[in-house]
Amino acid sequence: MTEKIKNQVQKKPTNNNNDDNTTTLEKKKPKKQMLEPLIPRVDPLATLSSSMQHTKSSFVVYLALAEDLDSSWTAGLTKCSIKSEHQIQASCFQRDGTRHVTLWQGLMTWNEASTLQFSSEFATKHTAPFSVDIVGLTNWKGGVYLQLSESCTSTLLHGVLDQLQGLPKGGRKCDHLSLYRKRNASNALAYPTFARIRKAVTDHNWGSVAGVSIRIKQVGTEYDECRVLWSSSSTTF
Repeated sequence: MTEKIKNQVQKKPTNNNNDDNTTTLEKKKPKKQMLEPLIPRVDPLATLSSSMQHTKSSFVVYLALAEDLDSSWTAGLTKCSIKSEHQIQASCFQRDGTRHVTLWQGLMTWNEASTLQFSSEFATKHTAPFSVDIVGLTNWKGGVYLQLSESCTSTLLHGVLDQLQGLPKGGRKCDHLSLYRKRNASNALAYPTFARIRKAVTDHNWGSVAGVSIRIKQVGTEYDECRVLWSSSSTTF
């Protein structure tokens, strides 16, 4: 064997192209673009005057959502907006960053609201987002509402609310998600528009959306005026 051929045999080819040397499984997936819940601006329960502590008010405990901007979920929202009227979209559509699942709603004193907390076991066990699984539309005509799966509702009722210490009985929801509510719109404009939107997404597969934060706020106030009771360590499953 000549020296030239010998060198060709012994020399191993090198490849500095990392893409070629990396298997498909090893390559990093592109990071999802997520629409996250509004960042809380004010905690209304942080400082209570003595006169407020025993005053009853209407509160809502809710699961705030993070939404994948490239998903069946956002495709469904786009279908809705195409069929909506401008006035309905402006006044009735649940705004970006505020979409949620109502877990509990009812009366309690401000002091009761301020002392709600999850058990330490809950915080340790639940670090990932909750999967909010959508099975379709509800049959409610006063808006556009999405129905949660029975297993999702059961998880939220028993796996979440049962672990929230100090929560009064009754007022438990956990079965739907609001996209459009009538609010200040006229019946003549709202109901035909809602019907048109529901028809457009009757067979849409909404998939799942991530429940990333459990919060409490006074009913009727802004969504950034809330207390965070729990939050996940990430915004994706």
